Amino acid sequence: MDTIDPISMRSAAQQLTRRADALRTSASTTARQVDTMVYAGPAADRFRAAARNETARIVEAATQLDDAAALLLRAAAQVEAERAQLPRSW
Repeated sequence: MDTIDPISMRSAAQQLTRRADALRTSASTTARQVDTMVYAGPAADRFRAAARNETARIVEAATQLDDAAALLLRAAAQVEAERAQLPRSW
């Protein structure tokens, strides 16, 4: 008996997409806040550079979550297509 559930796979993909969106929103908010800081000088420049690096890493993590979601959606579609090819037993 097949225990793979395409509905659960799609649900998990949606959760990953929502989390990716939340990460991107947080990264954008953080970047805006850092960019508008009034601090100046070498330490402020180093902090801004480090913050840009970290927000880029967060955006990359969000992209990886999107990729995982897309993989789940493709797998769910594949399972459904394979099931559609199976003979029906009444």
